[in-house]
Amino acid sequence: MRFMVFLSVILISAGCTTMNPNDDFVRSKTAVELQLPTEAVVVYDRVDSGVRTDYRVQTIKGEHFNCHITGKILTSTRGISEPVCSIFTPTMENNNG
Repeated sequence: MRFMVFLSVILISAGCTTMNPNDDFVRSKTAVELQLPTEAVVVYDRVDSGVRTDYRVQTIKGEHFNCHITGKILTSTRGISEPVCSIFTPTMENNNG
């Protein structure tokens, strides 16, 4: 019984580490989604919350996108989703890029 609890904790912890991918991973996945080279994408205003990461992107062309990715844990398809992005026009209040 103790072994099962220990194993469960290890598996959940291992899964949680994949839920907050590093910045390079987020940047490269988003660049592919936007059909741009990685160097043309800047990620900012990133917020990790549980299995979802919200962030904004500015491209070398000056376009801004609101994006998010989600993680899958304890399923047969564990991993990170493709980025979901929508273009937006920054205002003075939300222009950090």
